[in-house]
This record gives sequence, C-alpha cells and structure tokens, in this order.
Amino acid sequence: YDAAKTLNANGYSKTGYTFTGWGTGPLDATPAYANQETVINLISQPGGTITLYALWAPSVYTITFDANGGTGAMSSQSIAYLSSASLRPNNYTMVGKTFRGWATTQANADAGIVSYSDGAVYTMSAPANQTLYAAWNSSSYAISFNPNASGVSGSMPPQNLPFGQTANLN
Repeated sequence: YDAAKTLNANGYSKTGYTFTGWGTGPLDATPAYANQETVINLISQPGGTITLYALWAPSVYTITFDANGGTGAMSSQSIAYLSSASLRPNNYTMVGKTFRGWATTQANADAGIVSYSDGAVYTMSAPANQTLYAAWNSSSYAISFNPNASGVSGSMPPQNLPFGQTANLN
C-alpha cells in the first residue's frame, strides 16, 4: 500500500479481438488502466483485493480485391471481426468478359464458383485478412441475318458467338 507498482502484463488472448486494457467491472466499455500501467492504491484500504477485468475490442481485418486478370483499381476494405458490411462495388473490367461476382479462392473464380455478388453483405467470420477474386463470364454477341431483298422466303435465327472465339456462320 502507498507504493507504486506496475500491473502484470496481460497474459490472456481472445481470437479475433484485441486487448484494450483493464476495467474495474465486467461490463466496462472504457479501460481504467493500460497494460503494465504503473499504479498506486487501487483501493481505499490496505490489505483489500481488487479484481481487474480484461477489456476486448473486435480486431479489424482487411478484404483485398483481386482483379483475376481484369484491369482497373479497387481499394481494400476494412471490417471488424464478426461485423458485416456491404462489399465495395466492383470496379474492375475485362475485355470480352462480364463480372460474375466474388470468389474466395482463385481456383473457384476460374471455375465460376461465386460466393458473393457485387455489393453483397460480407460478414468477417474468420479472424484474418481475406482476398476476394473476381469471377468472369465470357461475353457473347449475336449475329442477325438480313435477306436484304423483298420477296425472299425463309428465315434464319440469330447466331450467338462467345467474344474472342471463332466459329462458322450458320
């Protein structure tokens, strides 16, 4: 009592959370003491006991957007652990392709397996930074046929071709 002492270093950990300090009650939102703070007389009478409670804040993790062959730029997005937010709108483009959505692995993106649509709500459920990969669909275009004369009989349906591929005309 009446002697300055340094609080012990925090020895606890909590997955997905950052230790913010020590509170004097289990429901405290703001720390009363920092980790390893030097203190004196935390209670009013010598010989007593005080309990300090570890306080925690969700850690913030980063989502990085990978163009997966596309062009353009997108800034990363930060989301706190176990929080949800709408993903940034896609800003990438790829010639001859349309954006399909976001995949959690490049292999899934290449296979067309999408986990999140453009602007979907994302919940940071893993305590780690994440990368989302753009998944692309091949664009196609239609060729219509015109008889270019009156009195012509018959018809031809349009022919769809994938962008960048070669095919014989109907």
